[in-house]
Amino acid sequence: MKNISYKSEILKILEKQSNGNYSNTLTKYSYINGAIDFVKFTRNPNYIAYNGEMKLLKLIAPTISSLQEINVYDLGPGDGNKAKYLLNRLNNVSKYIGIDISQNMLDIARLNK
Repeated sequence: MKNISYKSEILKILEKQSNGNYSNTLTKYSYINGAIDFVKFTRNPNYIAYNGEMKLLKLIAPTISSLQEINVYDLGPGDGNKAKYLLNRLNNVSKYIGIDISQNMLDIARLNK
């Protein structure tokens, strides 16, 4: 089995973050220690993607709620909190399907429904 090391790439990302660049580039490494670590990672106040996505959901929820009937396919639902927020504000969802590469993440999202 080939030994693959991501050390140099991760160190470059951490260097960027120490200079204030909090891009999402570490996300692909967050499954190294499992789904629980990923949830902790996204709750970090320096992880701006989660807050940005929540702001977007708050903006678009009224428009989506005016549609007659919708199916929601959530790619990478994370802990399920964003879907929960959206689905609690919509009365027109006929189907919700969460899709993720990690069964553990789907289990966490299911617990948060």
